[in-house]
Amino acid sequence: MGKTVLIAEKPSVGKDLAAYLGIVGRGKGFYNCKGDIVCTWCVGHILEQADPHVYDPRFKRWRAEDLPIIPESWVLEPIPRSREQLQIIEELLKTAESVINAGDPEREGQLIVDEVLDFLGYSGPAERLWISALDVRTIEKGFANLRDNGEFKNIKDAAICRSNADWLVGINVTRGLTLAAGQSNVLPAGRVQTPTLSLVVDRDREIEQFKKKPYWMLRATVHHETNQFIATWEPDELTSGLDAEGRLVSPKVAEQIIEKVSGHDGHVVSKKDSLKRKKPPLPFLLSDLQKKAEDKFDYSPKETLDIGQRLYEKYKVVTYMRTECRYLPNEMFEDAPRVVRTLRAQNMEGAHEADTTIQSPAWNTKKQGAEAHHGIIPTEVMPKNLTEEEKNIYLLVARRFLKQFYPDYQYYSSSVVVIVRDELWKGTGILVKDKGWMKLNDQQTKEKF
Repeated sequence: MGKTVLIAEKPSVGKDLAAYLGIVGRGKGFYNCKGDIVCTWCVGHILEQADPHVYDPRFKRWRAEDLPIIPESWVLEPIPRSREQLQIIEELLKTAESVINAGDPEREGQLIVDEVLDFLGYSGPAERLWISALDVRTIEKGFANLRDNGEFKNIKDAAICRSNADWLVGINVTRGLTLAAGQSNVLPAGRVQTPTLSLVVDRDREIEQFKKKPYWMLRATVHHETNQFIATWEPDELTSGLDAEGRLVSPKVAEQIIEKVSGHDGHVVSKKDSLKRKKPPLPFLLSDLQKKAEDKFDYSPKETLDIGQRLYEKYKVVTYMRTECRYLPNEMFEDAPRVVRTLRAQNMEGAHEADTTIQSPAWNTKKQGAEAHHGIIPTEVMPKNLTEEEKNIYLLVARRFLKQFYPDYQYYSSSVVVIVRDELWKGTGILVKDKGWMKLNDQQTKEKF
């Protein structure tokens, strides 16, 4: 009887899925599980784009007349270090009745497994296990909602296009630049690398060429019978001593204005008060989390990613990390009370006051757009034995999630315009009506793990 072969993206995920299914035996590179399922895995990409000389031997030599090199059909080759695992998957597929693609929930995860199936010529039925976390409940829901793998072809094609574009730019532009420079050292270029490097260089040049230029901002304390406030001088376009950006660059003019208005009465020409609301910040996407961790803890982006990957894969306390989306699917809202209970069990500040009947704008399937995975949130798994760094990242994610269950931050925004001896001064301020989710910003970290 044929088996179902489940292929995960990496060994650690394959082991977690096998443990959930129930391991009954183990072979080299796979687990036999209950239900006649075999769990195996890739090791990231098992295949890679072929070098130019594979398409034509003459491309081994770099010559300008051969550029651009554009393959008519694309060739993949096994990566030497992963060849053994590819052979294991090939043997398992020979007796497979069906396949489950359990790659990570993103386009690259889709491609890693699909390209192996295509390379090995598998044409049987295939389903897709799409899960954003590795806790038991999420895995259970994933297996209960397996989908046809063909539904994800557009994601696979997007990943292929990205890979082919990387090859075309990397090969052709690198060779072109190196040949044009006429030097022995390779001048590497890449579809992402080169424009990113350009941004960094442009910014560095801007900083190097920056010249300090002093300017003055005039502020006055305005006393009113009901209150006092700080107002800023607002010049009109005919005022002397201003630069092209409307900033006061003449200290003489500044002194004249100070002398003109000091100690004199003015009158209020307008006052506006408006009630404003601010929704809680959406759950983190990876780049947001990396920036926050760098600002708060001085972690590098790589450190944050590595810590987050451990929280996702090893401890299973947060969802998939490599996301570029802040929103959550509507159907996940029903799981929110269980996640909040887990945070309450840790006596996390703000968890007990969270109102799980509040559904913030974070839950919006339509806003996910083409992004297949969602914002980073905690799972129902209790964290244990976390390092200080892991606690810090976990708490950032958990607190951002808790903010979704608090009322809006509400405040009155006020603006006052005062004229003193024909000079216009503007003051602004806020009066808090309801701190709402902002209360969590005031709380100190006291959680125990």
